[in-house]
Amino acid sequence: MAERTAALAEANARLSAIALQDPLTGLANRIGLNQRLTQAWQRAQRKQELLALILIDLDGFKAINDRYGHAAGDQLLLQIAGRLQASARATDLVARLGGDEFVLVCEAIGSEEQAHALAERILHSLGQPVHLGDVQVSLSASIGISICRGQSHEKLLREADQAMYRAKAGGRSRIHRADSDPPPLDPAYRPG
Repeated sequence: MAERTAALAEANARLSAIALQDPLTGLANRIGLNQRLTQAWQRAQRKQELLALILIDLDGFKAINDRYGHAAGDQLLLQIAGRLQASARATDLVARLGGDEFVLVCEAIGSEEQAHALAERILHSLGQPVHLGDVQVSLSASIGISICRGQSHEKLLREADQAMYRAKAGGRSRIHRADSDPPPLDPAYRPG
């Protein structure tokens, strides 16, 4: 009976982990992100520390996926996930929101400038060519940053998302902070 109980507990633990993990990249999924973000937000409030959210949307992913196929798109997403983890600090949570959107939860970030420097490091890393078999592709990313100033964790995520869309509207391959002025619109920008 004890063996069966232990096996059942182990199976339940595996199912819980699967429920919180993106099946392609192994990163936290939206559910895992929301769970960890809630905890990070509570710690930041309690410890009076800065919490930053960095939201990344790949520019041009759809065109690459359409041209080379979904298997190549999946391979690209795996490589991007690896680059994000390599760029992040050991304490940061890297999650995949879905599609080609990723987010970093950066607890106890020293300053807004450090959050921006991390976003610049990510932008540089993602701008490097990616090898998909015999093909080399290039893409860029639009990044939005939101810094917690007491707003709810849901609002923090919305602000990062809005900042990312401002970066994309400003010409892509850019970083925009939620509390800064919107960049001028690039006349060639087309949503999508």
